[in-house]
Amino acid sequence: HGLEVIGSTLYVADTLNNVVRDINITSGTAHNVGTFIDFSQISSDSLPIDLTSTSNGTNLLVLLKGSNKVYDVPINNVIGAVDTNIIGLNAPEGILFDVNTNILYISNTQDHTILDYNSTYAPITTPCYAGDNNGTNTTKNRGSLEGTSTSSAMFNEPIGLYSTLNELYIVDRGNHKIRKILKNEKIVRTVMGSGEPGQDITDDDANQKIEEFFKPEGLTVSPQGNLYFCDTQNQKIRHLDLASTNKSITATFIGQQTVGTSQGDAVGTLSTTLLHNPTSIVGLWDSNQTFYIVDSYNHSIKRAIG
Repeated sequence: HGLEVIGSTLYVADTLNNVVRDINITSGTAHNVGTFIDFSQISSDSLPIDLTSTSNGTNLLVLLKGSNKVYDVPINNVIGAVDTNIIGLNAPEGILFDVNTNILYISNTQDHTILDYNSTYAPITTPCYAGDNNGTNTTKNRGSLEGTSTSSAMFNEPIGLYSTLNELYIVDRGNHKIRKILKNEKIVRTVMGSGEPGQDITDDDANQKIEEFFKPEGLTVSPQGNLYFCDTQNQKIRHLDLASTNKSITATFIGQQTVGTSQGDAVGTLSTTLLHNPTSIVGLWDSNQTFYIVDSYNHSIKRAIG
């Protein structure tokens, strides 16, 4: 499911096998796949779902959806892996260590909230950083309410996370939207998405073009301010220039350039490649603009040159 790159190694959360794989992605070498750490020894339903690295790149933080845990795994000493003892998780699916602030964010997906922790894994904001209907944390409310504060906003199965210096981007899967939190003001806004599941672009009542997505999941942002995300059940990777004045229209970056959900397993040009429920994307931001994508229902990792 999730991906993380540290140096020349791509780490993959091989969820249903309860392991994290490591893949050497050094240019010009074979892509040797190994097992980095096996969580089946902890629990048969650990379900490692997402990954993030600490600011110095020496440790990998692994989010376990099934066990509702986060493990801190030293890259060079796997036997030193420890439970961070973070509690209160409910089938979480997204994790991000923000190197700009040294804050760890978790999408507590089935509680419809975003949680934040300091570098020693102590909670910063209680009961949550964002969501949960004014922070009551009793009814686990889901919704799509925009907020003038993070505590008044609502989410519906938040999942993918990505941070820039001033903004935290969130894939709000159940609302079919990409949203963001302005960190300094703690304001939640929708970046794009109509809130309705769909396959492409529709007209709203004012005849404005509104982009529709279908349960999006992972995302990443380039240093140039280009946002790429998995429009998962539309079988596409989409792209948006965040500097553009028109944020209502995205372009298909990888996948069939047609309305609909053309799914399959085929490699080729960006526009002829077929995906089947892509869930995660990372960019190397090298001279070739290399991306790695989890093509989940094809049980494969695809590489794209942008």
